[in-house]
Amino acid sequence: MSDDGDPVEILCPECDYNLHALTSERCPWCGWEIDVDVLIEDARSNPTARRISAGLTALLVGGLTIAALVALILRSRDLTLFDAAAVLGVGTGALGHFVLGASVLFYGRRFPLRRSLCADLLLVCGGLSLAGAGIGAIQVWDAAPTERVVRGVQVNGIFEFGITALVYALPGLSLLALRAVSYRHAARKASPSRKQTETRGPSGVPTSASFSIDAMQNFDASEITQAWHGLNRPTSPAVERIIRETWETQKALAEQTTVVLFNDDLVRASRITCTKTKLHFELGPTCFRDFLGTNLFNAQQVAKDDLGYLADALGISSIVVTADGFIALGRRNDSVAYHGGFLHMFGGLVDQSDRDDQGSYDLFGAAIRELHEELTVSDREISKIVVIGVVRDQSILQPELLFDVTIGATKAEVLERFDPLAKDQEHTAIEFVHNDPDAVLPFLRRAAPIAAVAEAGLLIHGRNHWGQSWYEQACYVLYGELPATSLSPHMGFASTVPRPEDA
Repeated sequence: MSDDGDPVEILCPECDYNLHALTSERCPWCGWEIDVDVLIEDARSNPTARRISAGLTALLVGGLTIAALVALILRSRDLTLFDAAAVLGVGTGALGHFVLGASVLFYGRRFPLRRSLCADLLLVCGGLSLAGAGIGAIQVWDAAPTERVVRGVQVNGIFEFGITALVYALPGLSLLALRAVSYRHAARKASPSRKQTETRGPSGVPTSASFSIDAMQNFDASEITQAWHGLNRPTSPAVERIIRETWETQKALAEQTTVVLFNDDLVRASRITCTKTKLHFELGPTCFRDFLGTNLFNAQQVAKDDLGYLADALGISSIVVTADGFIALGRRNDSVAYHGGFLHMFGGLVDQSDRDDQGSYDLFGAAIRELHEELTVSDREISKIVVIGVVRDQSILQPELLFDVTIGATKAEVLERFDPLAKDQEHTAIEFVHNDPDAVLPFLRRAAPIAAVAEAGLLIHGRNHWGQSWYEQACYVLYGELPATSLSPHMGFASTVPRPEDA
């Protein structure tokens, strides 16, 4: 709690994920290492005074620099090329101060600011200002200690050059110093080894899985049923405020990066029930804005009040097996709204384009649509497609419908079709693992960062093909326990493998 009694908002320094109520030292969203103690202390402090001070200082220095520059130009009639370089450098530093001041004062309530394209441009401005200062001071450089007169001033070398360069460089140095204060320091990205040990106890055994299971059973299209109730999710003024503020913040961040962010009508899975022969969904309306503001960035905070407040947009993801026995996954690029840089299955969210004339949503068709968009796989190339379960990322709590898909294309053919530079491409690379029980587990341990639902998809795929014993052994190796489930007792997934400590 802050000093005034309000809940402390703890944000990841890289992606602004709300870390409130989480205990990990790695952001579950972007995978960057964080110092929780520093973030908590920063959240408790009031950044307004520091933000205003930094912004006004930047504007003041920029104004004084421009005034000095104008006075210098008016007094000097014959400007040399060296003088022009100095003027350009000093002017660039002044411009950078104005940009920095405006960004700090009008960007938003969070300070220091998140690293962005603007921060990179200010770094370039500072560098150009220093370069101009160095070039402008060359005219007083004289390596030999002989006397020389430059514009009526007697100089003799290195000392004068250093003094002149320092004076010219003051705007650039000031800009870089204020930039360092105004923007967050870059965090270190979690390495695969860090990801593997971060949630482990003193003995090195992991303490929990990254996903939970709502259903883990094979279903074909005839065994998937649904009902549309058309009711909006329950909400509260506090939740709506969180959604609104999160959306405004993420929209502002997206405008400074390559992230594509827009609102869209989606489908909410308000209830999921599973029997031996049926997987039933009760569906309702939601939108990406609500999904981002609840599940994606504030899931733990919203769920603490009421799980029903979550947007719970229904996701779909497919394990893709090629004709020559490889499992294909995609490494997501930075243009996607979430999980950028993570290894993930191919999929997305069920939206209005997946609704047929009778008002039902074609969930299998949605999975095929995503495969066509992301892998250029046509429905004629799909030799087998089956639902294998429903899982939830423990961080965002979103329901994800998992498919197991076999295609007629080989690994080489998939790679031949893949173009990382294509318009609307969501991946930087396609990564493969042999569809083999001895290959999948080592792959999972070195594939970080990898999305939780991708881990779940690979493990459940392995359970279907290599047995319950393989699945449980793999879970014990990765997590030290079996993932949490809400499986009905009649589904009969009794453990067949003893825990490591019981063996």
